[in-house]
Amino acid sequence: MTCTYSTSSNSSTTLAMYPSTFTLKELGLAATAVHNFLKTWVIDHAFLGGFMALAIGNSERVVDSVDVECRKPLFGVKSIGILLESEPDFAVEAPVRPGTVRAIYRPNGVPVNIMARGMGDLLLLGDMQEIDVGGLPLPFLSHANFIIEKIKAAAGRWNRADEDDLIYMCKYRSSHIQCALIRGRLKKSIVRKAAEKHRCLAPLFQSMGFSL
Repeated sequence: MTCTYSTSSNSSTTLAMYPSTFTLKELGLAATAVHNFLKTWVIDHAFLGGFMALAIGNSERVVDSVDVECRKPLFGVKSIGILLESEPDFAVEAPVRPGTVRAIYRPNGVPVNIMARGMGDLLLLGDMQEIDVGGLPLPFLSHANFIIEKIKAAAGRWNRADEDDLIYMCKYRSSHIQCALIRGRLKKSIVRKAAEKHRCLAPLFQSMGFSL
């Protein structure tokens, strides 16, 4: 499926047309449970990834897990898994990504990926947001930081989901994009790498004021 983007008035965007693996309600239940767990241990965190894309309105986004980024705890991310093992609603599994904790929320089978990648600059107070999911406000990255995290991810891998999320943000959430903030927090080399791996995103980056 071709990925297209244009800044003209006749712009068109093609997004992934797949149903979600889990509903927003199911993902929200798992997210609420892990939020309460992390809050109990006073671990700052924010939800991101496909769960965030779905929560802000991208109903066509395929989502098969909940991703949550934590401020790196002094005792290490592996210790979060040890603490989580005592929670009856979670089954800790082998991680699918290095340096993460992977657990299954037993009541509905939603996988949860708990990460602590040293991204504390994205978890600043006043630089996050709360989004209501199922009647409970949950902490998420700000829209600008979601874009920053997605561009960093796109620079290091080829993933269709990164393309779709960035295109969705620029097409349907453009009023939330803080271009100056994004330019100030991203190295040009990172943006260029992302554009090289995802050529259809180059016009999008240029519309944010990046020279490629």
